[in-house]
Amino acid sequence: MKKAFFLLSAILLLTGNSCSKKDKEDELTQDILFQMVVSAKWEIVLYAEDDDVLTSGFADYTFSFLSSNDIRATDGTNIHFGDWYVYENPSTVEGASDFIFHITFTEPENFVSLTGDWDVLSADAQSLQMQIARGEDGSIGRLIFNQI
Repeated sequence: MKKAFFLLSAILLLTGNSCSKKDKEDELTQDILFQMVVSAKWEIVLYAEDDDVLTSGFADYTFSFLSSNDIRATDGTNIHFGDWYVYENPSTVEGASDFIFHITFTEPENFVSLTGDWDVLSADAQSLQMQIARGEDGSIGRLIFNQI
C-alpha cells in the first residue's frame, strides 16, 4: 500500500511539474515579445478610433521594429521613422494587460496618431493586437499588426 501511495504521489508530482513547466514555456514575456516583433516585418490590418476605421492611411506600408527601438515604415517610396519599446504594465487592476507597447511618431499626421502607450491584448508570431484609451471621453483606439 505504501509503495502504491508513493508511486501515485511521484506521478502526481511529476505531472504537476511538467504542466507548470509547459505553462512557463508558453508564457509571453517582455523579451519574447521584443524578439518576436524585431524578427519580422509587419503591416497594419486594423487601426480604428472607436467606430472610425482609419486603416487606409497605412495601406502599403511595411513596418520594421528594429532592435535599436527605432521603427521604420515604408511604402517603397516614402519612409517614416519613429521609436518603440515594450514594458511590463505596472497596473494592478484585474484584467489589465501584462505589457504596454509604446509607439512614437512625430510625422506625418496619420502616423502621429499611432503615438501612445498601447495595451497589448494578444501577441503571437503572426499578429499583435493592442488597444488604447484616448482622452477623458472614453474613446478606444484599436491597432492590429499582422506579420507579412
